[in-house]
Order: sequence, then structure tokens, then C-alpha cells
Amino acid sequence: VYARFGDDPFPAVAEQLRARLAGQLAEVQADRVAVVTHMVQFREQLFHKSHPGWRFCQAFIGHAALGELARADERVVLSVCGHTHAASQHQLGRLRAVCSPLGYRSEWMGRPDDEAVARGVALVEV
Repeated sequence: VYARFGDDPFPAVAEQLRARLAGQLAEVQADRVAVVTHMVQFREQLFHKSHPGWRFCQAFIGHAALGELARADERVVLSVCGHTHAASQHQLGRLRAVCSPLGYRSEWMGRPDDEAVARGVALVEV
């Protein structure tokens, strides 16, 4: 049911990801910025299920500090993420947060390939 991994590596990895994004944002010289990460950046993008193991798994879906960086930088108007297979679009103040996954073929619910791909594509303007 539970696993202990010894010294918890997650805070150190999370800090590396946060620091890397902060450095990248500092280098960008643009009026409008899109932040693209693999990990989910905002709690609003999490999909909740009643399955008991789901809450445990959600601890590994995203990294809120990445979203905090995006929200803090007034130039960031778009956030795109992946990792989860649940599509979502949220307007968070000036920032639009989009997750538009293709997912696994088994998740396409029998849709033809072209329809499944069309559902996994999102057109966004920056």
C-alpha cells in the first residue's frame, strides 16, 4: 500500500525544475510568453476520481511551484502542460491554462484515429 524511498528525492527534483523554469523566464525578452511543461502546473487542471489510489497518484502529476512562477510573471499569457490524459482549459486571470492530450489509443473509446487526434489538438493564440 505504501512505499518508503529512503531520503525523499522529490523536493530536490522539484526545486531543480522550479529553478530551471525561473532561469528560462529570466532570459526571455518578449512581451508575451507561453510556458510549456510536461507536468501539470495548476490545481485547477487536476481531475478528481473517487478511487482511493487516485489521490496518492495525483501527488506525482504536477508541480504547483511551476504554476506560481507562471502566475507571477505578467508576460505569461499561456500555459500548456501534459502528463495527465484529462483535457482541460482554464482561464486563470490573464493566463490561459491548456492541457490537450492525445492519450493512449485504449482511451479513445473506439473513436476513429482522425477523430481522436482532432479531439487532442487545441488551437491557441498568444
